[in-house]
Amino acid sequence: MRTARDIYQSNLDAVSQFLWQRDVVGMLDHIALPNMMLTMDAQVVISTRDEMAEAMNRFRDHLESIRAESYHRICQDAKFLGPERETILGWHTTYILRGGTYLIEPVSNQMTLMLIGGRWKGVRLETATLVSDCPSVSPEMAARQRLGQAGRDTRGLPS
Repeated sequence: MRTARDIYQSNLDAVSQFLWQRDVVGMLDHIALPNMMLTMDAQVVISTRDEMAEAMNRFRDHLESIRAESYHRICQDAKFLGPERETILGWHTTYILRGGTYLIEPVSNQMTLMLIGGRWKGVRLETATLVSDCPSVSPEMAARQRLGQAGRDTRGLPS
């Protein structure tokens, strides 16, 4: 039986590769929709393939703009949750490099994976960075969602 850490690292590697290749279809084999992404200054729920493509391309454009040569995510720890073992909570560090040098300080992240249709998929990512430093969630997308929430009452119903 594969360990939680093996499954988590496999997901990290696959998503990183598809991100680098700008392959949103491949990425979505490993990421569920809707998907929650949280930074220190924004949070969004990505609900559609187009929104995921926007987030992926925005981040990939950023990597190109800073001339990144490699993007690595390394699992620090992961564990199964619940008796059914259909959820994994894990922690990883992201490294963005050029010539073996950090372009930004390594970033700590927490991700939740769920077993959906027989595949492990990321459902939530929380990263200890600002959108301006590592822009996968656009400020515009976050603002659109904040406006949408402003029109709902505390039970999530339209006001």
